[in-house]
Amino acid sequence: MNEEQRGNFVLTRSLAAFSLAQIAAIDDSVAADAIVDGSQDNGIDAIYYDPAENVCYVIQSKWINS
Repeated sequence: MNEEQRGNFVLTRSLAAFSLAQIAAIDDSVAADAIVDGSQDNGIDAIYYDPAENVCYVIQSKWINS
């Protein structure tokens, strides 16, 4: 992975965690722990289940460097 690809990888994961934290109203560390991004993830970047609200959040993010 070259430096640009590595940067995009980090930004995509960060965007997924930030989005999840905002949408689910959870702590940043909880959102970071929900990241599942990897090579065999079928496009899913984060999963979080909120048992109090009975809601499952599934996040997909893309960072496009323009």
